[in-house]
Amino acid sequence: MRLAGAARLTVTLAELDGELRRALGISGAHAETSTDDVVSDAEESVRIALERGAAGNALSAEDVALVSRSLHIQLSLRQFIADRGRQRIDSLAASIRRLTTHPHRHSLPAQLCSELVDAAGFAAVAHSVVDGTQWIVTACAGSAGPLPAASTAPVTYPPGDVEKCCTGSDPDVRLVDGTSATPMIGRLLGTTAYVAAPVRTDRRIAGMIYAAPAPQLPVTADDAELLALYASAVAAVAERGSSADRIHRHHEILADRVAALVADAGRIATAELTIDAVPDADDRPTPANQAIERLLTGREIDVMRLIALGASNAEIADRLAISVETVKSHVKKILRKVGAVNRSEAISLFLDS
Repeated sequence: MRLAGAARLTVTLAELDGELRRALGISGAHAETSTDDVVSDAEESVRIALERGAAGNALSAEDVALVSRSLHIQLSLRQFIADRGRQRIDSLAASIRRLTTHPHRHSLPAQLCSELVDAAGFAAVAHSVVDGTQWIVTACAGSAGPLPAASTAPVTYPPGDVEKCCTGSDPDVRLVDGTSATPMIGRLLGTTAYVAAPVRTDRRIAGMIYAAPAPQLPVTADDAELLALYASAVAAVAERGSSADRIHRHHEILADRVAALVADAGRIATAELTIDAVPDADDRPTPANQAIERLLTGREIDVMRLIALGASNAEIADRLAISVETVKSHVKKILRKVGAVNRSEAISLFLDS
């Protein structure tokens, strides 16, 4: 059964349940029209009808017919919900694989939105990143085609409660309802009921993903778990790309240093000069990022400059006449102060503008 067929059956079941409730003289049906809510209401009505029949209150032929038709449609809709869940699980692995092997990071948000619509079965999806004090939508997709609200670019919006919670000290996936929905995202997705998930890398929130189910379907914990998996996959790709960029930048820095050393060696050979192994202060690498140097003590700057020249801990200890353990202590403090995870990243931060 397709979603459109399930929607029609949901409407039919709601109408049947209304008739049965009026015949039984009961009320209390949900105002919502999601498939889950309608089926739950219909199950309650049938239970009450059967309990009255078991208690000796004979049901009319019309009531029996309503109960029979209601049970038949409930079964069909429960089967649809179960089949939809299986289809999402079956397509999940291939969908995540396509994302994690996507060759172009700049088009990854668009691919993500397409996967969440085509493979995960969401009706509308958007991806955004923070830009200063604003968020900007980078990609969106809908099961019925392009989202109308995204026809004019760029779409920007201030952070709401959802963004603040998802990107705070304890970022996590959130089920959003009408009271907490971010207005622009609600207009973009066409609903104020959706799931929001932060894309978390090791060091920052790289973006937000918003996904809304079809109008006939409620936002569920399964939707949240599914979106969290996709967010993790996108974060892995983003982190991998950032690492590749850092490695490429480090290679460029090292290549420049090697070229400079080769040029110095050529000049030295020509002039038949000798120099001391320890570089003079003027020959030491000067960081383009002066803010980094201001974070360090004088001795830490000496250590950092030698690290940037490629010296090992033992070589640094020998040149500065300190112990290797003292060098290690300085290195740990340097990494912590500049916010680097290793020596290569510290070199990049020290030398980059």
